[in-house]
Amino acid sequence: MKRTEWLIVILALVVLCWIVSIVESAASADIEKIKLYVQVATLIVLISSVIFLWNQVALLKRQMSETQAWNKKRATRDMAVLFMEKYFDHTKALYDLAGVIFSDSKQTYETFLEPKLIDQKDAIETSHHLCYILGGFEEMAAGIRHNIYDNDIARDINITFFHDTYRWAGTYIERQQYTEIMQLYKKWQPKPKEDV
Repeated sequence: MKRTEWLIVILALVVLCWIVSIVESAASADIEKIKLYVQVATLIVLISSVIFLWNQVALLKRQMSETQAWNKKRATRDMAVLFMEKYFDHTKALYDLAGVIFSDSKQTYETFLEPKLIDQKDAIETSHHLCYILGGFEEMAAGIRHNIYDNDIARDINITFFHDTYRWAGTYIERQQYTEIMQLYKKWQPKPKEDV
């Protein structure tokens, strides 16, 4: 048991002993003296109850905080797994349709895909796949900003794909005003290394 629980038990035992002594001396004691003892005992029980209640509320708050943190991490993991499955499906479709490779540093939206969209009969489908990927990152970024998803976990899981996609489609992202993605990109910039 915790220290406060022991304190409550000890106080309850003291009150019980006090009440027993009052009852034993009731025949010879003054009635006003007995009333005073009962009031003091009631006060002690009340204080003990308040201490116990305070500890229970603190424990409940701690458990709720831990549960909320666990749920946030679980939601982040679930979002990341679902998004990454779809991300790979859509990046494969972009590769099959137009040869898009986000991790290829020689490719960008402007230099590689945009010229192809003018003549390409699959332009609508290609745009759909790109917009799905960016929409997923936009949803993730909004969830992080609103504290629904855990930033550190989402960053650890998605940072490579996120930076490759932003590097590849950065001007498109800015032109289409994907504001959540732009804010998250600034937040996820690598921190400069300090000289040792």
